[in-house]
Amino acid sequence: MLSVRLLHVTIVAAFLLLFVRLGDVWVGLNATNVALAAEDDGGDSAGESEETVAVELAEPPEEDELLDEEFTLEEIQVLQDLADRRSALEERERELNLRESLLNVAEQRIETKITNLEDLRTDIEGLIRQYDEQETAELRSLVKIYETMKPKDAARILQELETKVLLSIMELMKERSSASVLAAMDAATARTVTTELARRQVIDRPNG
Repeated sequence: MLSVRLLHVTIVAAFLLLFVRLGDVWVGLNATNVALAAEDDGGDSAGESEETVAVELAEPPEEDELLDEEFTLEEIQVLQDLADRRSALEERERELNLRESLLNVAEQRIETKITNLEDLRTDIEGLIRQYDEQETAELRSLVKIYETMKPKDAARILQELETKVLLSIMELMKERSSASVLAAMDAATARTVTTELARRQVIDRPNG
């Protein structure tokens, strides 16, 4: 009977020991799972941190952040003012260049007009000389005619002419012929012709 009891006690103790061992194994498995989960979480967090750092390093900083870090508001305003001033100076330079171009064109046109006017003046002077020479030639022909006439007849015709034409003819006549014609004219006409001829001689006489 004692042996049977001892057998039963031994069997019960064995079951109790097995149960304790199973409990220890279960607790160990739970601890392992928790540790693995913690490592997984830590690894993911570390990976996310590394990825976040990589993204932050890859992304360039904003321009406003750079300006805030490199320049103050006063310096930014000064730079803006300088940029505006430079733009204004460049615009002014373009306007001056345009004005200079327009002035050059206007100057060239004026020079062309001056050249044309000088050419026209030369042509007019040539025509005047030609007319004067032709008129002088005609007057000389008239003078010869009046010089061949009797002084009384010549005086009667000449004193009916305009004073300007009469003076031009009397200037070209020889002194002997003009004196005879003047003597044959009436006193008023002879006096006027003599006075005007004397005035012309004073004007034409060179100073000195």
